[in-house]
Amino acid sequence: MKHIYQSIEGWFSFPNHYANAIKRLPSGSRLVEIGTYKGASLSCLVVEAINSGKTFDIVGIDACPEGWGVKEGFDKNMKPLEGNFRTMFGGDSFDRAKEFEDESLDFLFIDANHTYEFVKKDIASFLPKMKKGSIISGHDYNECHLGVLQAVDEAFGDRVMYDKTEDVWSVQL
Repeated sequence: MKHIYQSIEGWFSFPNHYANAIKRLPSGSRLVEIGTYKGASLSCLVVEAINSGKTFDIVGIDACPEGWGVKEGFDKNMKPLEGNFRTMFGGDSFDRAKEFEDESLDFLFIDANHTYEFVKKDIASFLPKMKKGSIISGHDYNECHLGVLQAVDEAFGDRVMYDKTEDVWSVQL
């Protein structure tokens, strides 16, 4: 299937990170993206999954503030990929963690609210949900987003790997 993310509004700079995650993970893995916006990054993840021939449980989480047109844009953009992912819209992302069993996630990508408080809560809330050997990662680990830097560094210290090309941090648990 051809990628559609290039035609979707958003801030997406990490297609290789998602492609590599799909290559590494076995069928049956559960992948969660926090901060879907209008679907650019999630569409890349879903298309990579489809093209791999493996089956995945892919979940997109977003607060979708009313009046921003986010949910409507997401639904329109993701229509061609319907049935290959699930969504959880509304509310704070860290509150959605309770909807997953402990040690049930193989991959988590955090790219929602970039404040220190929110990133810290996302990490703390989702960390128990991660399987041993899983990958937790995110976007915007840079001086423009000091809250992301601080929260990630506090949680993981020198275990953080950073890909400057795609502006992605990751930690294998």
